[in-house]
Amino acid sequence: VPAQAEEVKMLTFSPVEAHFYRRQHADCASAASKALSDCRRSGDRQLHDKSGVRVINHVLRLRQACNHPQVGRAGLQSIHKQVLTMEEVLDQLVERQRLECEEANRLVIAAENGLAGVCLLRDDRKGAIGRYRAVLDLAERGLEEGRRTDPLPLLHAYHNLAEVLRVQARVKAAGEEGGGTDGQGSGEDE
Repeated sequence: VPAQAEEVKMLTFSPVEAHFYRRQHADCASAASKALSDCRRSGDRQLHDKSGVRVINHVLRLRQACNHPQVGRAGLQSIHKQVLTMEEVLDQLVERQRLECEEANRLVIAAENGLAGVCLLRDDRKGAIGRYRAVLDLAERGLEEGRRTDPLPLLHAYHNLAEVLRVQARVKAAGEEGGGTDGQGSGEDE
């Protein structure tokens, strides 16, 4: 029997691969940290069977991902259940991140539209205009970056921005006639 040898080689990951493996590592570390904090909170000195198994399963997934991103329950899956080439794996990783980015963009746009509504409730038209314009800027940047934006929240921003600008113009015109207001709204933030 020949002697066992160990050979260590450092790999250079593409940015997509590096992101994938960092995410796998972060998931594993988060599960271990949660299990240990649960253990400390309950005053135990060792992990319970369920917690220990959960940590071991995350470590197993991390090890499987290091062998190939398709291996294991949490790995990438091919539609045809066949082994993907590394190029196909990278394409799937990029697509997965694009979808996550679009979802994060949806949340930001919804929050900006909501904050614009709060500004309107506070009679802060200037703040609402800024929030609606931020939504439109996000959508424009998304187009440049190849990120889709849902049309309904954009329609909401366009419609309400146009309405607020119309009200702003009327208030300004009335203020100029009467000499009383600057048309900026009566919000306290101004």
